[in-house]
This record gives sequence, structure tokens and C-alpha cells, in this order.
Amino acid sequence: MDGFGDLMSPDALKQLQAEIAKKVANNEEIRVPLHFLYWSDGKEDKVPGPNSKMTQQDPEEYLEVLSKKYSADYDVNLVFTSLPPNCTVWKQNPPRSDIYLYGHPRGRFPSVDQFTYHVWSLLNNKVAECDCRLCEGNVRGQGKDKDKT
Repeated sequence: MDGFGDLMSPDALKQLQAEIAKKVANNEEIRVPLHFLYWSDGKEDKVPGPNSKMTQQDPEEYLEVLSKKYSADYDVNLVFTSLPPNCTVWKQNPPRSDIYLYGHPRGRFPSVDQFTYHVWSLLNNKVAECDCRLCEGNVRGQGKDKDKT
């Protein structure tokens, strides 16, 4: 199936599901453009302030690391080609060089590991049930780890 076609058609959805199932079974690469997730909870105003000593980054490297982490955690071969709507990657200016993902209504993700849990909820359209640290209200890594299998 080229592109997404008419995904509102039951036949097109069945065909796409069959293609995805085949790729998963064969451990083939599945390219996932997260910017199509219209149910994303990303907020465009959730970015660092002008005096924050942060610089917005091209998300390419972040997406590569996220793809590898997600694929390893969930035993699939996904390649994320874009971030969810209103999510952006920022780097702290020297002397620090920490990378953060901004856009979540409750704060920033300080690591790809923490954002991976949230991506699972986005891909499965279960944002209301998400138990990532930010959705649970636990910031600065004080929440407990959850296992999604």
C-alpha cells in the first residue's frame, strides 16, 4: 500500500493491518510518522522560556535513539520519522549538554527512556491511561518504572 490512502475505508484499514502484521512477523522495518497522531497530547506552548539557556535541536538524532529504544523494548522494528504534534527537542547550552523533549502538558521528558513509555500510549491511542512519569504526575524521575508488554 503506497502512503496511507483512504484509511477511512474498512478494506484499506484491513489491508494496512495485514501489511503491518506481515512486517512485524518478518521483523521488517516499519516507518512511523508520529506527526500524524492527531490524538497527541502535545502542547505547542510547552517550550523553554526565552531566558532558559536552551537551544532547539533538529530531532533526527533523538528519533534515531527513540526508534532503537522502542524497537528493543517492544520487539518490533519501528523507525520514527517525526515527533508527535507540538513536541520539540531542546539541548541545554554549555557547560551542560542535556537533551529534553518538550510538549507534554506536565513538563519535559529528560530521557528517551521515559518518553518511550508515553510513545507506546500514543501509538495505542491510550493517552488517558498512560502511566509514564509525567502523566502520573511524577516529575524529576521520582515515579516508579512501569512495564508495558
